[in-house]
Amino acid sequence: LGDRGDSEHSQIQMNKEFYLVGVEKIQILIGENWVDINKPNVFLNKDIGYSFRAVRHPSNVPWPDGNPVWTGAYNGTGEVASVTINQYGNFPLSVYCGASGKGVILWTYYVGVAPEENLEECMEGRPVTYYATIYPANVPVSSSDMCTFTFYFRTAMGVNWEGITYSTTRYGNYTAVACQVPDGSPGHMFTTPIHVDAAIGYAKAVSPTIFVDVYELWIDNPTSYKHVDYGTDFNSTSIHSNDCHGYLWSMPDGWPDAWALGGSINNDSGNLYVKEGESSLLGDSTTLKLECEDGEDRNHHDTKTVFVDGIYAVTAVKFDFDPASDQDGQNARINAADDITPPEWICPPTPNPNFPAVYVGNKTGMLQAKFAFTYGKSGKSFKVYANGNGEGALGGKGPLGDLNETLVDNDDYKTFTTKQSTPDVIKKQGMYFDWYFKSSTHADVETLQPKEINETGNHQIYIVAYPPEDPFNGSGSGDGVWTILLDVLCDDDWCEGMSIILNSDIVSKITQNTNESGFTYDTVHGAPSFVPGWYYFELTGCLSDWGSTTVNCSDCAYITSIYARALGIDPNLLRIKSYSGGYLLNWIKPIGCAWTNNPFNSNPRTGFSFHHVSTFPSDEKIYDACLDLDGDTSPTTQPNTVLKVLGLSYSSIYKQKLVAPEDISDIYEDNFPVLSLVNIY
Repeated sequence: LGDRGDSEHSQIQMNKEFYLVGVEKIQILIGENWVDINKPNVFLNKDIGYSFRAVRHPSNVPWPDGNPVWTGAYNGTGEVASVTINQYGNFPLSVYCGASGKGVILWTYYVGVAPEENLEECMEGRPVTYYATIYPANVPVSSSDMCTFTFYFRTAMGVNWEGITYSTTRYGNYTAVACQVPDGSPGHMFTTPIHVDAAIGYAKAVSPTIFVDVYELWIDNPTSYKHVDYGTDFNSTSIHSNDCHGYLWSMPDGWPDAWALGGSINNDSGNLYVKEGESSLLGDSTTLKLECEDGEDRNHHDTKTVFVDGIYAVTAVKFDFDPASDQDGQNARINAADDITPPEWICPPTPNPNFPAVYVGNKTGMLQAKFAFTYGKSGKSFKVYANGNGEGALGGKGPLGDLNETLVDNDDYKTFTTKQSTPDVIKKQGMYFDWYFKSSTHADVETLQPKEINETGNHQIYIVAYPPEDPFNGSGSGDGVWTILLDVLCDDDWCEGMSIILNSDIVSKITQNTNESGFTYDTVHGAPSFVPGWYYFELTGCLSDWGSTTVNCSDCAYITSIYARALGIDPNLLRIKSYSGGYLLNWIKPIGCAWTNNPFNSNPRTGFSFHHVSTFPSDEKIYDACLDLDGDTSPTTQPNTVLKVLGLSYSSIYKQKLVAPEDISDIYEDNFPVLSLVNIY
């Protein structure tokens, strides 16, 4: 280098050194150390101050004045630039010294995390994939600038744990399995916080924390050991995450006798009802089970122990319960000594009297029954009915048949009516009731399988024509019709099968059977065996000595009238008397004896001082078991033709056939004694 002087002839020799200074590299301060930047991209944390330094070359020469010059993310001069970036994106940073310079791209970014399907809750044990994404979208993650994603989780017990994955893109994911919900967790769930760190170079972005609720499948209602009534809706609810599906409620215990459920069995909640199952399982504990699948089609289930309740026993049956009614069982007793006290049937092992019952024919029958529930009695409501089964050769449904449904909502006696009218014939038959119950409220009650309760019987049922008449409505041994008498009257050889409307035929049958019983007339004294006084009738002796002793007309008339009154038919006593103290007879055949017109074989000939027969108050027909009349045209002479006194007209036939013509004007009649005043024993 030279310098021109003031004389072309003079020269001055000068020596000076000049240095070319340039920017060799850029460094970043990490901790207390300056680190070379050897990549085009530098990743920084937003809102954090960073120091960058320009390194000169040669290093032993100072920077020229006013150099180096920074531009971009920092504008100024000096060796060190302090940079704070307060937004996300890319920001160039360059430094120059003259024509020499270096530059980098500064990047700030953020990261977000989301679970698959953006779910906010899931079931325990479900694998869930969490996805992390770096923003902005142009952040240049690459193989040279890989991102380390660290996913942070917390267990149900509060223990933190993490999972790490590496990526050469803006995306990372990690699959974690949800922990089991600890027993007793409030709400049967726990909440786990989840966040992710995304580290690239010198930067680390932390995502916002998200929360995922983890559930177990839990039957919330009914609670354990709850009692549910057969065929009656009960509410079911459950706890689970909202990704569940494929619900199924069942009661799987006791296969093949498992209970079958109806109602909302494919919903997570709703009304359920037990619609089928063995009656033997009533009152026992069983398992209520709910199954479902989560969002990954993994199976879950929960169970509760419940009791299926209903009516397990008919505890008592009353036949005679309404003294004013002719539809229920009529007042009855066994004999003079043994009364019948309702309930007539009591469920074993309680001593079971199993008393018989007396019903009026051609009526809608009624009875009462009492029930026991498998659990409690409050709030119960069932429909109960019974099917009748007749015993023996008669079979069928028995005298009372099937019983209509009745609402049973407590353990009081409930009244049941017969579906069919009682038979219209005199009858005696044993029968059983098979009892069933079903729901009283369910919409599908008609399709529900009824549950068998238990069988009651053998019930001995007597069918009579009408409510038994006096003297069976008195006191003592006359308080109630005697069933040992009905055993006779309802026999095949007596009135069994006879129409209840044919009163005359029934009385005729009783009259004829008495007349042909084997009794014989007392031809010595004409004394009674079973009528010790006008107002007494020894029914016990009559039944025990049937056909084996002597009798008189009072015995026979009392037997005919009182036996008929046991069937509800009401013949009275008619006494035929003499004004003069006695009247002669035509030819008669006294019971068990030969034809005679002088029954006491007296000399001179005598007849009756009075004579008892049976008759209806509504007509003058006579029924006389004590004798046969001569049915030919000349009753005053022999030979004789038997004429049974089975409903003969008193005025036009009976009187003329019985009384000798010369004494016909000597007789009169009265209804003595009044049978309602007679005591039987």
